Amino acid sequence: MPQPPAAQVSIRHYEGTVTVRFIDAVLASTSHALSVRDDSTREEQIFIPFDDIYFEFLERSVSAEACPVKGEATLWTVRAIGRSVPDAMRSYGQNDASGPLREYGLFDPRKVSVELTPVNAPAT
Repeated sequence: MPQPPAAQVSIRHYEGTVTVRFIDAVLASTSHALSVRDDSTREEQIFIPFDDIYFEFLERSVSAEACPVKGEATLWTVRAIGRSVPDAMRSYGQNDASGPLREYGLFDPRKVSVELTPVNAPAT
């Protein structure tokens, strides 16, 4: 019986800057983000390098989650300005498909503001 094809992850550099905010706190800002698409979702996901994330606003969650392609996720709660939101960021890197995403975070745009500014965006 033929095996199903291996899950695919497409990773490319995001051409622009990304800023992540929670209320008035800047959680991350980078021009080194990765644009990721995988077989489990058709939507672009923006991953930010740990070096550009302000971890003083984050703490590991006790929640657990897994992606069928990227594997187990470590979840992070955001705490800033006297408020918090659980599981606002995920990090992967435990399997072959997600290995290149090790040391990157994926913020949930339903819980925090993720602002994408493409390189070719008009000046304001």
